[in-house]
Amino acid sequence: MNFSKRCIITFSKKEIWTYGLFTAGTAVLSDMLFSLDIILIGFLLNESAVAGYKTAILLPSNLTFIALTFMQSDFPELAKHHKDKFFLKNYISNYYKIFIPLCLTIFVAFYILKDYIIVLFFGEKYRGIESAFIILTSAFLLNMLMRNLYGNLLSAVGKMAYNTIVSILALIVLVSLSILLVPKYGVAGMAIAQSITLLTTGFLLMTGFFSYIRKLS
Repeated sequence: MNFSKRCIITFSKKEIWTYGLFTAGTAVLSDMLFSLDIILIGFLLNESAVAGYKTAILLPSNLTFIALTFMQSDFPELAKHHKDKFFLKNYISNYYKIFIPLCLTIFVAFYILKDYIIVLFFGEKYRGIESAFIILTSAFLLNMLMRNLYGNLLSAVGKMAYNTIVSILALIVLVSLSILLVPKYGVAGMAIAQSITLLTTGFLLMTGFFSYIRKLS
């Protein structure tokens, strides 16, 4: 890289501040999404249910670090080519070539070994959360393929405001579904509510990104 060349900044202060505020807002709202479920289940059920849900979600939620680490290292290149339709489409294709087989492998392994995993990591007293564990595993693997991917792509191309709007909607969807499902299905109901929330917002982010792609020349 030739560092002797001058770097010309083409963004106004307003654009930089706006992007920064939406980035901070999205980060806060995303953190809220993965705290609100625990608060809601505590409010709607009891401490025992909270413990069961926190146990069921622990491993699945940490799977997403794989995708986040992968995309964070690519963020500068994605931002650099934010108007290159071919580059962006090729990136998505290559991402799926890696992560679809990986997610399928993880899901099959977790499904087959779910009973053993629960007992090994959390003990006999947590038997019975296997269904919630598998539902959440499915949700977070799909999250890697949709919400993580297209949310980060939208961030890289400067559409952070769309991310923020979708994050607000996610909180509304989660609260609504939790009120409907948790009293009836317990911990599994919260797992379903969180899964539907992640899937819905993933579709919305994907739609938003491909809308952006279609507008590129």
